[in-house]
Amino acid sequence: MLYVLLMGLLLSLHQPAFAADTVSFAAFDYGFSGPDSVPSGVATVEIVNRGHELHHAQLIRLLEGKTAQNFEEALKADPFSFPKWALLAGGPNAVIPGEQATAIMKLEPGNYLVICLIPDKQNIPHVALGMAKPFQVVGNPQTAELPSGSLRIGELDFSFSIPAPIAPGHHIIRVRNNGAAPHEVVLVQLPPAVSIADFARAAANPESAPPPGKPVGGVTGLQPGAEAAFTAELVPGKYGLICFFPDERGAPHFTRGMMAEFTVASNR
Repeated sequence: MLYVLLMGLLLSLHQPAFAADTVSFAAFDYGFSGPDSVPSGVATVEIVNRGHELHHAQLIRLLEGKTAQNFEEALKADPFSFPKWALLAGGPNAVIPGEQATAIMKLEPGNYLVICLIPDKQNIPHVALGMAKPFQVVGNPQTAELPSGSLRIGELDFSFSIPAPIAPGHHIIRVRNNGAAPHEVVLVQLPPAVSIADFARAAANPESAPPPGKPVGGVTGLQPGAEAAFTAELVPGKYGLICFFPDERGAPHFTRGMMAEFTVASNR
């Protein structure tokens, strides 16, 4: 236990101060409010859930002069994959109504969308109900880099790599997609007797009661090789990681084993 506490203290002492412009999007049922343009570079992107359902903020970078209408048409034609000109740029992952989450990303200049892919009780993704907002990232490309982070999570096909041990407290968690497919990471705070598999089974049925666990952020979908970070206040207890992104058949990645659990040790 002493080792865990010392590691947490050392990480906090060697973690450089990090500051970045904050870009805030408010999510409601079913839409986003937020800025129409933001400066390029490393930014802290925040989602504030003002709706009555679970929401996240998936950023999409549109290439080749494509528009929000082009994206909507492409998604209707093939709901299980994104067109090559729509790059998954990450974002803060799911939080319950009334709460907020942040992700730290490097935003390149261009046209973007922020969307929510979480389904409603009829299994319709919120983006299909109009939950999308276009915005622009303006200015010249910047050389600033993401913070190194106090923890690192690797996304693989189809698993997570996570460090151990993990101390309680505030963390900047760096995430890298080391797989060949797009992936996300949802951080879930779990009750002691509940597994992340239990959470997944309940979440797979939107008409059922709420899953036994609390989503507390993470990073939405990233392209292979891409990186982002998110912030988390970890208290002692049990946590899970899960990826809901669909494979080429439309099956969520967690059905292929992309789940993991870890425990945050107590200070006592």
